[in-house]
Amino acid sequence: MIKVWDPIVRVLHWLLVALFVVAWQSPLRSDLIHEWSGYACVAVVLIRIAWGFVGTHHARFKSFLVSPRVAGLYIRSLLDMRPPRHIGHNPLGGWMIVALIAVMVVICVTGWMFTT
Repeated sequence: MIKVWDPIVRVLHWLLVALFVVAWQSPLRSDLIHEWSGYACVAVVLIRIAWGFVGTHHARFKSFLVSPRVAGLYIRSLLDMRPPRHIGHNPLGGWMIVALIAVMVVICVTGWMFTT
């Protein structure tokens, strides 16, 4: 049995989910809760970015980010119904992580800009 995701990654993932849900549900109830859950989301994303450079092997971006060409070849292998197996994220999953982090940063920055 191979342990891929370390406790820090697991906690950060689920904490981000919980904070996002709180931020989504709180604007009608409390602006303060909404703002602070947004700030906490930023903190979680920044910690995850840092952990992507200094964390354990599978948590590091270099272990799952590949070139767009390699991702394209992976898509082709999916269409051929012969995708290779990967420990951790496959090439598309790695790019999904980049997209998720980018979207969370945009959401948090635009939310912060709305308050200024």
